[in-house]
Amino acid sequence: MFCPACGCAIEEDDRFCRTCGRGVTDESPQPAARLFRRDMGRRKLGGVCSGFARYFDKDATLIRIVWVGCALMFFGIVAYGVCWVLMPADEAESAAGSPSGQAAVPE
Repeated sequence: MFCPACGCAIEEDDRFCRTCGRGVTDESPQPAARLFRRDMGRRKLGGVCSGFARYFDKDATLIRIVWVGCALMFFGIVAYGVCWVLMPADEAESAAGSPSGQAAVPE
């Protein structure tokens, strides 16, 4: 089964899409709460930028470019480190993406 809004694969018993948070059945008119978590499935370094991109529904590349601009003023380096420590990791999505149910290990 696929989400009608974003096209991502969803389970049969899911009421909301894990990617966009929209309801996939008529019984669920309320969207799921957006989670402010590091996206471990699409991360480059710590998953902070991809987590911000998912939360604000923007492109991760755009968020990364803005973050690099802030890092040139030193503010971005400190803010990234703070977010990396304080934002919880979204381990459920990275584990759901691998066929064995375990977190994918980069090679």
